[in-house]
Amino acid sequence: MAERLRDIIGIPEIKPVIELDDADTIPDDITSSFVLTREVAEGLRVILTRVNAQKGCGVFLKGNYGSGKSHFLSYLFLLLKEGRTPLLADF
Repeated sequence: MAERLRDIIGIPEIKPVIELDDADTIPDDITSSFVLTREVAEGLRVILTRVNAQKGCGVFLKGNYGSGKSHFLSYLFLLLKEGRTPLLADF
């Protein structure tokens, strides 16, 4: 009998929907599952530049359901909460 794919590859459990309060309840899951694409990195760079310069601004976060808006905000919250604002060159 042929092996099944799930017997060969380990697929971790994922939470299909990230909620903002997950940053408080499962912070390690938020940071470990966050995927940093070029577009996301640019968004973080823009926001962190303003935070580091202590200049306020409005931010409009737009995306379809399931595109990662809450995950992005939770990740950003954890960066700022931990005081782990990375070097902008990292983005």
